[in-house]
Amino acid sequence: MKSGINISRLKPESIPHIILKALLTQSLDTLPAEHLEIYNRWHQINNLIRKRMLEDAQVSKFMVEAYGISKSQSYEDIRQAKAFFAITRHDDREYKRGTYIEWLEEAAKKAFAEGKWKEFQALIKEAGELQHMKTILPDRPKYEDIQPYQPTIVYDPNLISAPAAAADRTQLKERWLASKRKQQQAEDAEYEDVTNG
Repeated sequence: MKSGINISRLKPESIPHIILKALLTQSLDTLPAEHLEIYNRWHQINNLIRKRMLEDAQVSKFMVEAYGISKSQSYEDIRQAKAFFAITRHDDREYKRGTYIEWLEEAAKKAFAEGKWKEFQALIKEAGELQHMKTILPDRPKYEDIQPYQPTIVYDPNLISAPAAAADRTQLKERWLASKRKQQQAEDAEYEDVTNG
């Protein structure tokens, strides 16, 4: 089960934190009665929204009638249940597709248990088509078609189109020594500033 609650933002003794901790440790039966009642209401709201695709007003009406809570409490429960169970909007295409697949799989289980084999086959086929089971997805490239890059190693700088390096070793040595002298002068100047300062 995926929870939509950001655990790092929960206060240690908040109701969602206590319920989430009990749920993750599989110890819901140790919750106080009032917390267990809140979790049961959230779970009912999750089922009404996900499985029956009810809108918030319909869910609120059901919760007021079934649990005897106020309308404002029912909307607060709806808000908290959506955060707890990570319920997304109904107009999300992937959400609807996932819900339909879940319904089809549940109906297929029921048909299988009752021995309705043609109905079972039709439901499984439809669920498979929704999941794109027959479509071969290009999840990896064709490695046999990849041509690896073959670098060419050249030992003569005249054969490559790079700027010509100074051929004279003495020029290279002089440039290197000049850069070292500048670096040493800069370090000496910094040392004098620190000691005189």
